[in-house]
Amino acid sequence: MLFICRSIIFALFSIVFISIIFIIFNANDSLVN
Repeated sequence: MLFICRSIIFALFSIVFISIIFIIFNANDSLVN
């Protein structure tokens, strides 16, 4: 049970991290253009 919760939390954190990186790259592209 603890392992399942830990993997779900890890998946959520990685999704948030990837979306933040994606938003930062989009902001850089809009600033350049």
